[in-house]
Formats: sequence, C-alpha cells, structure tokens
Amino acid sequence: MLDYTNDFRTEALMSVMENNFKSSCRQILKSKGVTELSLQLLRKCLKIPEEGIKVETEDGNRLVYLPVIDSSRIDDQNIARIGTYSVFDGKCIFVYYDGTYLTKSEEVIYFLGKNGFKRTTYAVPLSKNEKIFDPKIEKKWSELKR
Repeated sequence: MLDYTNDFRTEALMSVMENNFKSSCRQILKSKGVTELSLQLLRKCLKIPEEGIKVETEDGNRLVYLPVIDSSRIDDQNIARIGTYSVFDGKCIFVYYDGTYLTKSEEVIYFLGKNGFKRTTYAVPLSKNEKIFDPKIEKKWSELKR
C-alpha cells in the first residue's frame, strides 16, 4: 500500500506558499499606489507561464522568456519590478502581483499608467517577431487584439 500523505502535505505547503507569495506581492502593489486591473483587462493579456515561453528569433537563436516574478523567482531586483511596465514596438510587459504579463492592447497599456504602474525600460518579449514554439501560447498571443 502506498502512502500519499507526504505528497498531500507537500502540495498543501506549496499552495500556502503560493498564496503567501501573491498576498505579499499584492501588498507591494498597494504600497506603490498601484490599483488592481479588471478581469476584463487581464483577458487581453498573456500571462507568462512559470516554465517560460520558448521562442526562436529571426536569426535562428532559441531562447526562453521567463516571468520576471513567480513564487520561485523572487529577489530584490524582481520585487522592485512589481507594478512596472515596459513598452516596445506596440508590445508591453508588466509585472503584476501574480506574475508577469504580455499584451499588445493599447487599452491595457493606457490603464497600466492610469492605475499607477510605473513605466520603465526593460526587455519586452515577443516584440521582435519571434516564433513561439508552444501552439497553445501562440494561439492565445495571436488572438490578442491591439
């Protein structure tokens, strides 16, 4: 007979850690004067999965765009990016309390500024015609409207 107790405990602990992570990041947003985005706006975005987005660049290089933050990727520099966004060539990356998002929606970009997100400059994934390997991510990204 197998004992799954440790698996359940591990899963429960990970869930608590994830909830604490999101709660802490939410508090950081509030301390910066950033108000939360509506679900309607978030539907116009692509959340970068924890394993990242695998792409091939125009010159044939392969790379992975990882989220700026998630429950396993957090340090002082990344914490400083919570509540910030960067725009390049009509594409935008922003760091929210629950992860890192990409959008090409002008409406979302407008509301980032209006809701107190600070515009800064850092690399914006998918702004240079990279080819996305994962068909589900590619479909979601291609369906997003400007």
